[in-house]
Amino acid sequence: MANTAQINIKSDQGFHQVFLRQDASEKRTIHSLIDKAPHAVVNCAASGDGMTLSGDTSIFIFTDRVTVTVDSSTNTVRLSVSGAGVDYAGVIAPDQTTALVAFVKACGLPDLAEAP
Repeated sequence: MANTAQINIKSDQGFHQVFLRQDASEKRTIHSLIDKAPHAVVNCAASGDGMTLSGDTSIFIFTDRVTVTVDSSTNTVRLSVSGAGVDYAGVIAPDQTTALVAFVKACGLPDLAEAP
């Protein structure tokens, strides 16, 4: 079964739907749909507690850093893409917080501090 997660971020900028799926063969790649726009995030790494996921994505000829952080005590999440002007921060449902952290942990990614 595929490792997936879906979150719906309610923020001051509006409502943003994010779907994440770990690549079956290349475990450090996360395929995502952000507001229905597809992206591949490669060279992913994560914090051991599952609260932060980071990787690279290509937009046109540029490579941008994608970072997702979650705070399980407040059910807040931040999705940022450097260089693209994307910085969504808002609240998600408690069950989505739990699912997002479980997804990140299940990915078995290298630790952020150790990843290249």
